[in-house]
Amino acid sequence: MRFTCVMLTSLALAGCELPAASPDQVALPAALELTAAQRAMVERGVKVSITNPASARFELLSATRSDKGEITVCGIVSVSPRNDRKLPFTGYLFHDVFTVSAIAGSDESRDAVRLACSKAGIALAPV
Repeated sequence: MRFTCVMLTSLALAGCELPAASPDQVALPAALELTAAQRAMVERGVKVSITNPASARFELLSATRSDKGEITVCGIVSVSPRNDRKLPFTGYLFHDVFTVSAIAGSDESRDAVRLACSKAGIALAPV
């Protein structure tokens, strides 16, 4: 009898689950205004990742902070002497260090960077 009660209780509890969060309950990352020092860190981090850092011109740097404190930065860097080759990029700012996650060179990688930025709450303009 005791075994039956324990089994029935276990089965009843196993069927219990918390309801999934609805999309309107999910916390969106908060927009974050980068300081001049943070912008400089991002620019340095991107420049060491490209072949012609002297020609780099940055546009549309945007950042968000997640509820866990993670700072995601997305932007566009022009990387040719005439500034006609624009590449979207994304990365993370953590303890005064910016780490590049991706700099898009192909159409597929551009889509991947846009998706990563979108998940962080940042909309990048098509380039």
